[in-house]
Amino acid sequence: MTALSLVTLVSLASTVFAKELEAHPHPPQQQHQHWAQICSGNPTNKIRGCDRYGCGQFGADRHGHKGGGRHTGVDVICSDGATVYAPFSGQLSGPIRFFHNGNAIDDGVQIRGSGFCVKLVCIHPIRYHGQIQRGQQLGRMLPMQKVFPGIISHIHVENCDHSDPTQQLTPVVPPFPQQQDTHWATVCSGNPTNEIRGCDRYGCGYYGAPRRNGKGKHTAVDVICSDGATVYAPFSGELSGPIKFFHNGNAIDDGVQIRGSGFCVKLVCIHPIRYHGQIQRGQQLGRMLPMQKVFPGIISHIHVENCDHSDPTQQLTPVVPPFPQQQDTHWATVCSGNPTNEIRGCDRYGCGYYGAPRRNGKGKHTAVDVICSDGATVYAPFSGELSGPIKFFHNGNAIDDGVQIRGSGFCVKIVCIHPVRYSGRISKGQVLGRMLPMQRVFPGITSHIHIENCDRSDPTPNLERGKGQHRG
Repeated sequence: MTALSLVTLVSLASTVFAKELEAHPHPPQQQHQHWAQICSGNPTNKIRGCDRYGCGQFGADRHGHKGGGRHTGVDVICSDGATVYAPFSGQLSGPIRFFHNGNAIDDGVQIRGSGFCVKLVCIHPIRYHGQIQRGQQLGRMLPMQKVFPGIISHIHVENCDHSDPTQQLTPVVPPFPQQQDTHWATVCSGNPTNEIRGCDRYGCGYYGAPRRNGKGKHTAVDVICSDGATVYAPFSGELSGPIKFFHNGNAIDDGVQIRGSGFCVKLVCIHPIRYHGQIQRGQQLGRMLPMQKVFPGIISHIHVENCDHSDPTQQLTPVVPPFPQQQDTHWATVCSGNPTNEIRGCDRYGCGYYGAPRRNGKGKHTAVDVICSDGATVYAPFSGELSGPIKFFHNGNAIDDGVQIRGSGFCVKIVCIHPVRYSGRISKGQVLGRMLPMQRVFPGITSHIHIENCDRSDPTPNLERGKGQHRG
């Protein structure tokens, strides 16, 4: 059956359905009361936009239809098979046959009560009669993709009096501005500072970035996170979900919402360990999904969006202890074979000193590159606490590993090494790991360890220790 034929079928069914509805009495819909979440994965009752079959908002044109007309319902996005909930308490009646042809989505139910009367179509209810409570499980979403391939799967929600249910479907979002003086915990292992994705061929990750299709701005931030990495709760709160961002069942179409501690945020492109219950700040939330499978070459990331669409950048910026790096304390030798911590000079890939221009002209080098032969032993420059892994390239290449050390008044990231461990205490001069094979990735480069202070200040004075005081 062609897409046009399917659209025509929907139009005819809508006309018949509207006439059936007009034959029944209906209460006036209360315009100032909000309904509960209808579909799991869509906590805000987001309405379907437009696709090749039409648009989901109330009053949308039914183009290509016999008799034309307007859409007298709204289409609430809902993934095939998702759980459906009652928007308000009331009495069930049904079944509702919208298409009258016995197709795979020709089912639904009516709820009347609490001053409302509504029909929910393209769902299979757990029962057709009896009482149901607001928020109670009503049924499950039917397989719309089988009938309309490529459509944005949705529940057709229509008031019995054909009035617009959009206002009732809009959830009441608590009017808190996100607390601007409270910072969140690390969201992804390997990114302890919640570094935000820059720009790649798919777009940019900062808040307000233009979307490639020219439609609007980015209302979230993309926190860099390697595929498969552990994801943590940024704050304590109540989980709800799943969150389906793409609504197409791809490999990264999962996520969860957290509400609590004065915040409400959605974390998308992750698989949470659970979708409900309490979680504590810093507790394991789940794992990063395989973004490279869906968007090859993208900077893998978690999509982090405040429920009120405000900018979460400030909350994601960690509080770095305001110590200037102690300039009178020198670090130990970092790499065997380089007792003086000699810094890489310049080669065809660039220069290793602090502040060196980057080859692409974008900014300056905010670290130093300490010369280190591939496979050499790496030592801790000072005593402190380890955390990681640190993924600098986020592409899984042969040198994409590292670790952070915080302690002794310092905080530094040491990259292009494989550490002996990613957590726990380490002492100054103790074996930290080994240098990774940089020549495999950048043939002809001066192999080196990338050393970057957490506050991006210059570590050169601290590295000038080694002269005459290296390991024997």
